[in-house]
Amino acid sequence: PLAPTLSIAENAQVLAEYIEAVRSHTGAERIDLVGHSLGGLISRYYIQNLMPESTAEGLPAVPAINQFIIAGTPNGGTACGRPGAALRFFSPATSQITPEYVTQVFNPVVRDRRGVPFFAIAGDSVKQTAIRCSALPSDSLVSVDSVLNGIAVMADRIEARHADLNNGRPAFERM
Repeated sequence: PLAPTLSIAENAQVLAEYIEAVRSHTGAERIDLVGHSLGGLISRYYIQNLMPESTAEGLPAVPAINQFIIAGTPNGGTACGRPGAALRFFSPATSQITPEYVTQVFNPVVRDRRGVPFFAIAGDSVKQTAIRCSALPSDSLVSVDSVLNGIAVMADRIEARHADLNNGRPAFERM
């Protein structure tokens, strides 16, 4: 946990290289992008700062991303990052998902969607619990409010925990 992680910006560069490899390998001009948890913040940074436009002769340029689906992304931050950030575990990733960082540093400067429609799915399976780090209802790590209200998105909710938004059949079918 003490080994450094990549920052959002560094991960966005890795994502950019991956997306270009997929586009090159498949011949696809445009792709759909799904970002889970921190991956949604990384994808938002990519869309604003690194995403190329697709061009075809005689047609206007369009974003390389056709649509972006956020699943359990802490668009308003999550307090669940605070303990790890305080202990410098998995840093800087844990500090970059705290409400303070996301709302005061990230969201004010990462706002440009560049014509890409955003959709969001929030898990709401946790409605009450004695010990929690996230407001309720939540997916256990990220509150519904953080996913849906951190930025303007076309939104949906599903009865799911955080990990199920990434690998659960109901979330996949909803997307």
